[in-house]
Amino acid sequence: MSDKRANVLAQEVFGEAVNSGNLNGFDDLVAVGTVDDGPAPGLIPGPSGYQDLIKVRGLQIGRFVVGKLVERWGGSDQLGSMTRLGLVAV
Repeated sequence: MSDKRANVLAQEVFGEAVNSGNLNGFDDLVAVGTVDDGPAPGLIPGPSGYQDLIKVRGLQIGRFVVGKLVERWGGSDQLGSMTRLGLVAV
């Protein structure tokens, strides 16, 4: 399989894993040493930081090399998130 095809397939599998919540295959998709350039300010790392699930508009961009995620950027509607969590009144 070509590197380009492996990257496309990895992106499809990655998106399906995130959207379904089944993250069991991440070890095969995410390279050791992956850089995550989109932290969530003010949240506790890990699942405990996301106890209340809400819908938020956002965009995630990943860079894949030979079928593995090596870097990720993300952005979301921070004001909308904080408003829905009751942290900010608008």
